[in-house]
Amino acid sequence: HGKILGLTLFSNDITKLIEQQEETRMVDLRYAALFDGAEDAILIADTSSGNLVDVNDKACQLFGYSKMEMIGLHQTKLHPPEALAYVQAKFQEFAKNKQYHFVETDIITQKGQIKPVRISGGAPFRVGKYMFTAAYFHDRTVEKAAVEKALTIQELLSKAEGIAHVGSFEVTLPGGFAVWSDEMFRILDLTPNEMIAHSDIFTNMVLPSYKEDYAKWIVAASSIEGESKPMKVEIKTAKGNLKHVIVSGVSYKDKSGYIYKFIGVVKDITKRIATLDNLQEQNRKLKEIAWAQSHLVRGPLSDILGISKIIKGDLVSLDEREKLLHQIHEAAEKLDQVIKNVVKNTSTFEEILEDFE
Repeated sequence: HGKILGLTLFSNDITKLIEQQEETRMVDLRYAALFDGAEDAILIADTSSGNLVDVNDKACQLFGYSKMEMIGLHQTKLHPPEALAYVQAKFQEFAKNKQYHFVETDIITQKGQIKPVRISGGAPFRVGKYMFTAAYFHDRTVEKAAVEKALTIQELLSKAEGIAHVGSFEVTLPGGFAVWSDEMFRILDLTPNEMIAHSDIFTNMVLPSYKEDYAKWIVAASSIEGESKPMKVEIKTAKGNLKHVIVSGVSYKDKSGYIYKFIGVVKDITKRIATLDNLQEQNRKLKEIAWAQSHLVRGPLSDILGISKIIKGDLVSLDEREKLLHQIHEAAEKLDQVIKNVVKNTSTFEEILEDFE
């Protein structure tokens, strides 16, 4: 008659299901936090096809695409043609490799802009029956520009040091291990990358007559913070060349108050010393010539002056005047020869200038 006579109830324990759902939700939240909150672009691709299956917001910003535009896009579409072969080879290597890896290459944005990046990632991972790879793309635009600027500055500094014949160095105290510029190696007649730079190498090149003063200078420079007084020494280089140099620099203290570093320069003044010596030698020669040739100059000059007065005073006949003119000519030739000897025994201004330069 349509009456309810009883109820049959079924009870299922879904505690584990709820826990699994909550755990899945937490995993999704952690994934979203790591994925979307990452500082770098993250791209997830199918290892079998190479197509992108997921990207974060940073990836969209880096490449200039929307998320929908990027999903399904093949990874090779993200690189300029000249980098494709390299990237494809690396992608295949990454797919087989179970270790962490990274590579530096270029990408191309939606607008065709080329950007340098560092791609890093771990081993492929499985979700169900599919294998995926996750790659992190770090934009190196600012970093690369800074490195290139630093290299340019370093190159310009190296050229400037070469022109000025000045080598720079940095010494760690008390160990003495150093970093030398290319010009520093050149001054010492050494080849970079063939030896470990050390302050003892330079010290051992200092000539014995300068060693005591140089040792005192080293003690003072390494015990007092600040700029040291320039020290002039003569050294014998690795190739046996004698050179005059000036050493100067600045000492630095650490937080404990100890001198831990000395940064300085070594200026090669060998050519300058040679030029000064040459000028002194020229001056000595001129003095010798002046003393040695003075009587030779006075004789012809006195003859010319005396004969000129006789002729001007009209004190001789025409025949005698001819003889006197001949004597003037001979005296002039003697004087000319003296002048030539002076010129021959001294350097020209151009030669002195060339030596100086």
